[in-house]
Amino acid sequence: MKRTLVTIAGATALATLVLGSPVAAATQPVAGCGKGNPMQTVEDGLAMIDWRIYTPEERAELEPLFRELVDVNGDGWLCVKQFGPSVGISNKWTDRQFADYVVTRLTDNKAKGQLG
Repeated sequence: MKRTLVTIAGATALATLVLGSPVAAATQPVAGCGKGNPMQTVEDGLAMIDWRIYTPEERAELEPLFRELVDVNGDGWLCVKQFGPSVGISNKWTDRQFADYVVTRLTDNKAKGQLG
């Protein structure tokens, strides 16, 4: 549960840092991603998360939050980066006996300059 609260707090902080107003879901991305952060649809980005480190209940709680809090501009696209388990605090998430999981960072594709 502690990990869930940390994850929710991190996603909330990330969402509050992103400026801009949500737009109607688009078929094309409204902006790009930085180098080394491939763009994926929200569905594909969520599928890249190694959900083994969460209980089914935690996943049911977190997945809708990630959809809402990370895709702030509402275009249906995210920037994705994956890391090994030794990055940051993730190396302490071994309570479920998974030492080979991948940490996935999801961020919104932010506008570069002014749109329209």
